[in-house]
Amino acid sequence: MSEARSLIDDLVVQFPRLFHGRPPQTWSDLPAGWLGVAVELFADIDRLLADQSAEQFEVLQIKEKFAGLRIYWRLGAQQTDVVDLIGASSTQRIDIEPKRQTATFELIKARINEAAAQASKTCQVCGEPGDLGQSEGRLQTLCGACRNAPR
Repeated sequence: MSEARSLIDDLVVQFPRLFHGRPPQTWSDLPAGWLGVAVELFADIDRLLADQSAEQFEVLQIKEKFAGLRIYWRLGAQQTDVVDLIGASSTQRIDIEPKRQTATFELIKARINEAAAQASKTCQVCGEPGDLGQSEGRLQTLCGACRNAPR
């Protein structure tokens, strides 16, 4: 079992109402440096949801993509679909949202967006403040020490 898999398993154990006792059905991966961001996020979502809403909440996938934290989720039938576009010098994320959104859906979406913004300034490796850059031919959010560490 990889470290990333065990981090997801830790989230499942720590937030049983949100994960319903199992990891997301789609393969998920969480950089170690973003574990603190994820724990704060899921603690906030857990506090936000009443028991009935928690039964409808599902984490579909957690991952790093283009050096950004991506959490795909749904609340009952409400789900945001995401399209990521990458060009020669930039990436763009497009969220396609459901036509009708409950207040709870809006609150969760806003909190997930905050966590993604926080992760974009947090080193994926160690959790210290970091910034976006290219490392080993791919976009990564790293602190100076991790960016310059021998690999």
